[in-house]
Amino acid sequence: MLNKYDIDLIKETRREITEHRESDITFIGEKRTGEHPITGEPITSEISEKTVAVVYEITSAFKFDRELSEGMDVQNGDLWIDVDLRDMAGFSPDEVKSVKYEGVTYTVMSSDSVGLGEDNRVQIIGRRTS
Repeated sequence: MLNKYDIDLIKETRREITEHRESDITFIGEKRTGEHPITGEPITSEISEKTVAVVYEITSAFKFDRELSEGMDVQNGDLWIDVDLRDMAGFSPDEVKSVKYEGVTYTVMSSDSVGLGEDNRVQIIGRRTS
């Protein structure tokens, strides 16, 4: 059974392992800035923040090499982004709508918090949109 010490050790070890494998990315999303006074609908504004993450480019062009991730067909050209919660740049995982990586914008298809013992990172699957 994992205790608090084990969980902290896992987090720090993961930070060391990913340190030189991270790439610059930009999160693009919406933040709730208020509420419409009459209708009560949320008022949002688009924000973007730069951060770092481990990025895997899906390069297989063969259908039999595709895989399902959380029920999603991961395809050639998609990105698998693994970002530490400490590097979320003020976003919560559900606020990220798209990611810019190497000048290309990817729409977030799924975003899941994962970790051993407790959540310590977010895995995002992005599909190229531009």
